[in-house]
Amino acid sequence: MESKIIAVDFDGTLCENKWPEIGEANKEMITYLKDRQANGDKLILWTCRVDDMLKNAIDWSAEQGLIFDAINENLPEIVVSFGTDTRKIFANEYVDDRNAWLPSEKVADILYFCDGKQCGETCPSTECKHTSDISHAKNFIKGDYDSYWEKENGSRQINEDMTQSDRMELWGRLIDVVEDWLAEKGITEEDIPNEEREGVEDAAIIFGDDYDYLADRFAEVIGISRDNLKEV
Repeated sequence: MESKIIAVDFDGTLCENKWPEIGEANKEMITYLKDRQANGDKLILWTCRVDDMLKNAIDWSAEQGLIFDAINENLPEIVVSFGTDTRKIFANEYVDDRNAWLPSEKVADILYFCDGKQCGETCPSTECKHTSDISHAKNFIKGDYDSYWEKENGSRQINEDMTQSDRMELWGRLIDVVEDWLAEKGITEEDIPNEEREGVEDAAIIFGDDYDYLADRFAEVIGISRDNLKEV
């Protein structure tokens, strides 16, 4: 089972909201998160607290047995995956007392084009055209941490009009091809020393300046700037 990333709020979630003080511990939630972490999931503390208030929250959490994998920032492997440290914390699950849900009767399924390969008994002896299951969609591919990416199509061209997010995805995919080739050749991190990788858990073989070098060279070969100068 793949591990998941959980971003969790502090005030009103891990404890009763008594900000700037710390309220009574939400023991049920803390136990749940500790169990998830023990089973391989990673926890990010995602809170508005800063400075001494943040330190108090971290120390209090440690007393409850909660040691976070990151504090108000993305995990290193996510930074590598996206090619930058996005402002929004990436997670598979967000746990917050301020979460809001739309009424179920107003929520409609999103339909994708069916890949026609996983129907089984779902669509017997009929042509399956659409599905509400993204894992069953032919126009999406699965990425890391249960994320899904829309496949490239003719309307999404490589040119200077590409958005910044599309450029980051492009460089990341191209570098993934290089990493896959290195793996096929049996080349490991030990064969490509990189001081920037030291101390970073699960760092990719192409990391830091090495990543930037390749992304810059790919941009030169393709003939577009690495960044969308209108957005950065």
